[in-house]
Amino acid sequence: MSELTTIALGLLCFLPSLEAQSEAVQVRGRLVCVEAGTESQEPIECPSEAPVRALLDETGRLYRFRLDDPKVSMFDDPRVRTRELRITGRLDPSDRLEIIRVKSIVDGRLHFVYYRCEVCHITAYAFGPCWCCQDEFEFRETLTPPPQ
Repeated sequence: MSELTTIALGLLCFLPSLEAQSEAVQVRGRLVCVEAGTESQEPIECPSEAPVRALLDETGRLYRFRLDDPKVSMFDDPRVRTRELRITGRLDPSDRLEIIRVKSIVDGRLHFVYYRCEVCHITAYAFGPCWCCQDEFEFRETLTPPPQ
């Protein structure tokens, strides 16, 4: 077997299996905290220093986030923690939600939620310093266009 074939086969291990891929779901609700590693823990309102770990939807279903999802860091921002949200994501085989897109609901209307550095033209899902110029990202909440 050639070295190139060996490398290609090794990389296949990192590709998601077709079984692991799922349809996108949209979940509307509020962020809540649950204790790490405790599946039966009741959700609680998140203190400012506690990591957000789940979204409680309107029906009472708890959607736990994937702990390795970098977009979850958006929920460390107090401006996002207090919002009602509509999250589009995928459920992995362990029924944890991987975030695709986060929108807030303000006065019954959907808004995109993100962070932006206008100097460097970088859009991000986490607040903090810009990766390029080190200025703070600006919090943005822009109205989504109406459906056509």
